Amino acid sequence: MNLLLKLSRIKDWFHILGIPILGYFMVSGATIEHLSFLKMLIFASSSLAFAYMFNDYSDLKYRSSSLLIYSGVFAIVSITVAFLISTQALSLAFLGLLTSFLYSFHLVRLKNIPFVSVSSNSLALSILFLVGSSSFGGVSTEALLFVPVIFMITVSFNIMHEIDHADMDKMSGTRTTAIVIGSNMSLMMSHVFITLPFFWLFAVNIFFGAYGQILPLHLMLLIVYFMLVSRVRAIGKLRMYMRYTVIVYGLATLYTLVI
Repeated sequence: MNLLLKLSRIKDWFHILGIPILGYFMVSGATIEHLSFLKMLIFASSSLAFAYMFNDYSDLKYRSSSLLIYSGVFAIVSITVAFLISTQALSLAFLGLLTSFLYSFHLVRLKNIPFVSVSSNSLALSILFLVGSSSFGGVSTEALLFVPVIFMITVSFNIMHEIDHADMDKMSGTRTTAIVIGSNMSLMMSHVFITLPFFWLFAVNIFFGAYGQILPLHLMLLIVYFMLVSRVRAIGKLRMYMRYTVIVYGLATLYTLVI
């Protein structure tokens, strides 16, 4: 069990479960239907475990057939649980798992295509959010309108990840966005993508009358982000601080929308 937990890299993705949880409560409000919530958590955990394990296998970090077998088992669990949730969740699950598979699979290797690498990763995470929403009666209009926020924030994080791992990616021959356009331009992209959700939420508030209460939260997120960028030079530390900041942002968003 300890080996399985280590291979699944649960410590690296545990915090990402906040994305489908936010999607769930965005539809359910303050209501928790325990079985649907549990199925959503099992699906999300299995999907993330598959994505991380298959990526490690494709990167040859662990030359073990057991890693491939375990990742396949997690993929099967994800599909099975998605089927138990709804046909909508099943369709989203296929799309999400296919995206994660193509991201790492050596014959396609989306992670080796600049710009596609960060967007495909963020697409898979956005799908997790939608499955969270579909776990309680189906994806709502409000949830769909929030998907671009999830997508753009995670693109910003994926860019920071590529900058942080640029040296290792160069050694492995992986052509990421950060390697192709350089760290400085990549960081500028990160700035843009973490800022864009503010304008999206502003537009959604004007045209749909939704998410006006989140605008101050995202403004605070931007203030913290640019303060950290100006003071923290090590990209690894910036990623770590921003991870904690976005977790707080997610909790505040959840509280604002649900309570």
